[in-house]
Amino acid sequence: MNNKINFFLIFSFLIFLAISLFSQDQDIDPKLQKEYNKKISYKKSVYDRTLKYIEENPNSTGLANLYFNLAEMSIEIDVNDPEITAMYYKKVLEHDPYFPSKDVVLYNIGYFDFAAKLLERDTERQKNIELVMNWPDNLRLSEEKLKTSIDAFSEIYQSMPESKYNTDAVYRLGTVYFEIALDSREPLPYFQKAIEYFDIVAQREGDPLQNYGLFQRGWSYFSSAQFELAIQDFTQILDIIHNDSLQTEKVFFEDDAIENIAFSLIDYDSSDFNQASVAAEKAKEILAEFISDEYSKEILLKSIELKLKYNAPIQAIDLINSYLSLYPLSPECPLFIDSVMTIYQNNPSRTRDKQPAEDLIVNEMIRIVDNYKVDSEWFKANAEKDLSAQFQVIRKAYEFLEPKYYNNFVHSKEEEDFITYKELVNDYLKFDSYIDKENLEKMKTIRRRVLDASLELAESTNNPSHYFSVLKDINDFNNLYPDHEEFYIFEDNIFYCNEKIYELLKPTIDEQAYIDTTWNVFLDNNSLDSLFIDASLHYEKILITPEYPGENKESDLIKLTYKRAEIWYDRNELDKAFADYSKLLDYNLDNEIRKLTNARLAEISQQRNDYNLAETYYREASKYATEDEKNDYSNNILASIQSNANTQMDKGDYLTAAENYLRLAGELENEDKEKSIGFKLKAIEAYKNAGDNQKAIDLLLDIASQKEAKEDILAVYINAWTISDSLGDWNQSERLRNQFIDKFNKSNEAYKLRLQNIGFYEGTQFDNKEKAAEMYLQLYEDAADMDIGEDNRENIYLNAIRIYQELGNENKEIELMLAFEEKHPNHPKSNEFLQKVALIYHDRGEEEKYDTLARKLYKKDPSIDLMSALAAEKLKDIKSEVDSLFVLKDYPGMDVKISEFKEVEASYKADGLDLPLESIYEVFAYYKSYEEFYNRFNDKIDYIENDFLKKSPQTLIKVNTLTKWKDHMIGGDDRINNLMKTCNKIKEDIIALIREGSSYELQVENQTHALYLTAKAYDYSMDVVTTQVQKFVDVSNQINNEQMKNQPDLQNKAKMTLLNAGKAKAGEFKLEAAKTYQQLLLTFYDGKNYSDEWTDKALNRLYEWDVRSEKYYDHLYSDASWIINNAQVDDYLYFLETDSLWSFANTTEDTVFEFAKVIEMNPEMNSYILINFNANDEPEMLTIDYAAEKPVQVIYNKEIIPIEPVVQDTINLSDNNIIHYTLQIEDNLYQGANNLVFKVENNASVTTPSYLAAHITIQYDKAKKEE
Repeated sequence: MNNKINFFLIFSFLIFLAISLFSQDQDIDPKLQKEYNKKISYKKSVYDRTLKYIEENPNSTGLANLYFNLAEMSIEIDVNDPEITAMYYKKVLEHDPYFPSKDVVLYNIGYFDFAAKLLERDTERQKNIELVMNWPDNLRLSEEKLKTSIDAFSEIYQSMPESKYNTDAVYRLGTVYFEIALDSREPLPYFQKAIEYFDIVAQREGDPLQNYGLFQRGWSYFSSAQFELAIQDFTQILDIIHNDSLQTEKVFFEDDAIENIAFSLIDYDSSDFNQASVAAEKAKEILAEFISDEYSKEILLKSIELKLKYNAPIQAIDLINSYLSLYPLSPECPLFIDSVMTIYQNNPSRTRDKQPAEDLIVNEMIRIVDNYKVDSEWFKANAEKDLSAQFQVIRKAYEFLEPKYYNNFVHSKEEEDFITYKELVNDYLKFDSYIDKENLEKMKTIRRRVLDASLELAESTNNPSHYFSVLKDINDFNNLYPDHEEFYIFEDNIFYCNEKIYELLKPTIDEQAYIDTTWNVFLDNNSLDSLFIDASLHYEKILITPEYPGENKESDLIKLTYKRAEIWYDRNELDKAFADYSKLLDYNLDNEIRKLTNARLAEISQQRNDYNLAETYYREASKYATEDEKNDYSNNILASIQSNANTQMDKGDYLTAAENYLRLAGELENEDKEKSIGFKLKAIEAYKNAGDNQKAIDLLLDIASQKEAKEDILAVYINAWTISDSLGDWNQSERLRNQFIDKFNKSNEAYKLRLQNIGFYEGTQFDNKEKAAEMYLQLYEDAADMDIGEDNRENIYLNAIRIYQELGNENKEIELMLAFEEKHPNHPKSNEFLQKVALIYHDRGEEEKYDTLARKLYKKDPSIDLMSALAAEKLKDIKSEVDSLFVLKDYPGMDVKISEFKEVEASYKADGLDLPLESIYEVFAYYKSYEEFYNRFNDKIDYIENDFLKKSPQTLIKVNTLTKWKDHMIGGDDRINNLMKTCNKIKEDIIALIREGSSYELQVENQTHALYLTAKAYDYSMDVVTTQVQKFVDVSNQINNEQMKNQPDLQNKAKMTLLNAGKAKAGEFKLEAAKTYQQLLLTFYDGKNYSDEWTDKALNRLYEWDVRSEKYYDHLYSDASWIINNAQVDDYLYFLETDSLWSFANTTEDTVFEFAKVIEMNPEMNSYILINFNANDEPEMLTIDYAAEKPVQVIYNKEIIPIEPVVQDTINLSDNNIIHYTLQIEDNLYQGANNLVFKVENNASVTTPSYLAAHITIQYDKAKKEE
C-alpha cells in the first residue's frame, strides 16, 4: 500500500518530466528521437555557455535571470539530479529576492528540493535494505529535512494568494506532510496536517487540483484509520468519475478508491472472524443508495475477496448475503449462494453456534428454489442472458430437495407435506425448457411420482379438491407425454376421480354448492351432474376402443351408462336420457336393470307424447316385473292408450282418438262399466269433432239404452239432440225430443221439450207460426195433466194469441182473446183483451159489438175509460216536441222529452188508465236508433283520432332486445300483420258506419272525416312499421349479438335485408292508405264540386306521394270591369263580336263568394254578361260558382255549356235572396284567350232588378306547368 502512496507522490513529477522530455522508448519515432536529441544537445551547449558566463562574470546584474534559465534547462539536462535544479532556483532569489516570477521560483524550489530528499532517502534505503522492517530515523523523512520545501510552499500559500501556483503549493504541502506521516513513528499529527492542506484544495471549486486534493484527503483518512471519512471521500471520487463523461480521472483514482472503500469496510470487523460481520451490515447501509450498482458490487466483491484472503469465510458469507440483499436481481445471485454452500462444505467446523453445515447447506438450497423460480423477478430480469451456469446450480438444488420432500410426504401423509413437495416439483418443472435432454426422462419420473402422491393424498383424505388436483396432474402429464405407456391406466383414474367427486358431493350439493377457489371450481347440482356426464362420455369412448385392455369393459359401460341416463332423467334432459337408456338395451343386462330401463323409456315416451312407444316399453318392462308391479304397469299401459287418445284429440286426429277411446271402453266394459261409458262419451266427443256426428248420436243412443234413470237418459238425449241442433237437422232434433217425450210424457222435462219443439216452428227452424200457435193450444189442453212446474197454463194460451197478433190474423186474435176471457175471466189480460177487441170493433165501425164489450168492461171494472181524450192529447203534444227535437238532431233534448212522456204515461197507469202507446214507443225507438248510431259513429271517430293515432310506435309494435323477426314481427306474434288487421278492422267498421249512415242522414263532411281518418290510420301505421323495423335492426339481440358483430359483412347484409322487408311491409300500409285517400276523393271530390278540410288533406297527401299531381288555380270574380249587353239580340254570336254593344256592368254594395260583386240588371230584357280572360296553360277544369234568381245559360268560347248546374244553397242579399249554383267544365279547355258569357233571361212579370254574381276558378296541373 505504501508503494501506491509513494507512486502518487511522485507521479506529478514524472508527468512533468514526460512533458519536458521525449521518452527513450523504442516505440518513439526515430525522426522525433533525432530531433529531440538535437534539441537537448543545443540546450546543453547553451547551458554550458551560461555557466561559463556566470563564472566569468560573478557580479553581473543579470545573474538572477541567468540562474532562472539554467534552472529551466536543468529540468531536462539534470533530470536524474533534482537537487541541482533546486539549487539553481535558490540562486535566483539569492540574487533577486523580488524576482518577477518569484512564485514560480518558490514552487520549483519546494518541488525539486522535495524530490531530491525523496531520491536521497530511497537511494540510502536501497543500500540498507536489511533495515526495512524498522527504518532508522536517518532513513525517514521529517519536517526538519523537508523545511526548505515546506517554507517555499508555505510562502506561496500565505503570501501569494493570487498566484496561479497557490493551489499547487497547498497541495504540495499536503503531499509533504503525508510523506512525513508515512515515515513518522507517530504519524497521526502529520496525517492531520496533510488532511488540512488537502481539505483546502478539495474545497476550491473548479480548481484543476480539487479532485486530487479530495483523493489525497481520502488517502490521508484511510491511512490514519478514519475509515468512515475515507469512505466518504473515496465515494465522492467515484461519484465524480461516474459523472465524468470523458472519464479523464478514472485511470488515476478508480481502482484505488474501490479497493480503499473495501479495505475501510472490512476494518469495521474485529479480529474475531466468527462474529457476525459489522462490515456486512455497514455495506448494506452505505451501498444501498450508492453512486452506481457497478461500483457497489465491485466494492462488495473486493470486500468478500479480502475476507476470504484473511481467512474469515463465515464473514465472507455475511458479505455475500449483503450482496444478495442489495442486488437480488443480479444474475450471479444463484452462483453466490452456491459459493456459500461451498464455503459451508469446506469449513464445516467454523459455522456459528455449531450449526450442522448440512442443515445450512439445505437451507441455502431452499433459498435457491424459493428465490430463483421461473416466474421470479430474478428470472424475469435475466431471462435474456446466458444463465447456463446458474441453471446448473438451481437444478442441483431441486434435485437434492425433491426426493427429500417426497419422503417427507410418504411418511407423514399430511396435506401440508404434499403441498410443499408438489410446489417444489411444479417450480422445478417450469424449467423444463432449460433442462438438457439427459434430464428430461428424470423430470418425467418426477412428474409420475407427483401424480402418485396426489392420488394417494386424495384417497387418504376423501377431499374432492384433492381429486381435482389429481385430474389436473393427469391432464398435465398426458399433455406432456401424449404417447406414454400408462394411457389407459390414467383414463381409468380420470373417471375414477370424477366418479369419486360426484359421490362425495352429491349427497350435500342441494344444500350447499361446492366452491373450490384453488381450482376455480363452482359446482351446483346441475354442474356436478354435468361434470360426471362429461367424464362418463369421455370414459365411454375409451372403453369402447378395441385397444382398451380392461376385463370388465361391458359391466363398466352398463354401470356408467345407466348412471348417466339416470342423471339425464333427473335433469329432465329426456332426449339424452332416452338415448342412453336405449343404448343399454344393446348390452347383456340383468332382469332388474332391463325392467328399470324399459320403464324409464316408457316414462320418457309418455312425456314425449309418444304413447304408442310408451305402451310398447311398459309391456316389455312388465315381462320382468313382480305381480304387484305388473298391475302398476297394466295401469300405465291403459294410461298410455288414454294419453294417446287425448293427444290425437289435441292434434285434430279425432277418428283415431275415437278408436282409442272405444278400445279403452271395450277393455273396461267388464271391469268398470262407468269408466267404460266415460270413454264412450270421449269417443262421442271425438266423432263430433271429426264431423261424424251420426256415429256420435248412435253411440249416445246406445248409452241411453243402458241407462235406467230418467235423468241419466235425459242427459244422453240432450247430448244427442245438441249435436243434431248444431247440424241444423231439425227433423232429427224434433224426433229425438219426441222419443224422450214418449217415454216420459207427463214429466216436466216432456213439457219443456214440447215448448222447444214449438219454438222450432215459431222460429226459423221450421218457420210455421200457425203450426206453432196450434201446438201451443194443444199443449194448453194437455198441460192440465202434465208437470209444468211453476208455469201457468194461461201463458201457454197467451203465446198462441201473441203469434196470431204477429201474423196479423185479427179475426183469429179476436176469437182467442174472447175465448181466453171466457176461460180465465179474472186473469189480468182478460180486461185488456176485452178493451182491445172493443177498440178494434170501434175502428171497424162495429159499434154494437163495441158497445156490448164496453158495457161488459164497465161491469167488470168501472175505472176503465175508453174516452180518455185528455190523456191522449197531452201525450200527443209531448210527442210533437220529441219529433221537433229529432229533426234538429238535439238528441239530449229529445231524451229529456221522451223521459217526460214516459213519466206522464206512468202517472196515468198509476191511476188505472192503460193507454195503447206501443206505436208511439216504436217511433221513439226509431228516433233512439239515430242517437245510438251517431254515438257509435262519434265514438269510432274519437277512438281513431284520440287513441289509435296517438299511440306510440312501441305501443303498436313492441320491439326490444329479445324481439325476434319470425317469432314476433312477421310470424308467431305477427305484430306487423296484426297492426294491418287492426287498420283493416278500422276501415271495415268505418265503411259499415258510413253505409249504415245512409239510413241516418249522415252528413258528407262526417263521411269524408271518417274516411280520412281511416286512411290516416294506414298512413300512421306505415311510419310505425318503418320506425319499429329500424329499432329492431338497431337493438335486437338476434341481429346484434356477438356472433353477428364478429361477422360485420353478414350483419350488414342481414340488416339491409330486414330494412328492405320492413320497407315492403310499410309499403303495404302506404298502398292501403293511398287507396283509401283515393276512395275518399273519388267518392266525394272528383267531379262532385265538393271539398272540405278532409278532402284537402287527402289530396295534399296524394300530392306528396305523387299519386296525384298538385293543382294551382286562377280566380275571377265579378265586378264593375265585367261588361254587359242589355240589347234584345237573338243571335248572341253577332253581339259577341260587336264591342260597341257592350258597356261596363253596374254593381251593388253586396259581396258574395268573398270577393265577387253583385251585378244589377234590367229584368225586362235578356242580359249577356261577358268576361274575357287569358289561360296561362291549358286548364284542367273550370269551376263556375254563380248566384242568381234562377239558372242561367253559360257560354264558353261561343259554345253553350249543356251541363245542369248544381244547387248549393241560398244567399241573402241586402234586399233579396238569390240561389248559389255550381257547374264544372272539364272538356275542350284552351290555353290563351278565352271568354265566358252568362245569359240571364228576362222576367217581365217583375219590376225589381235581376242580379248575378260569379266566381270562376281555373284549375291547372302544377306538374305540367313545371314541365
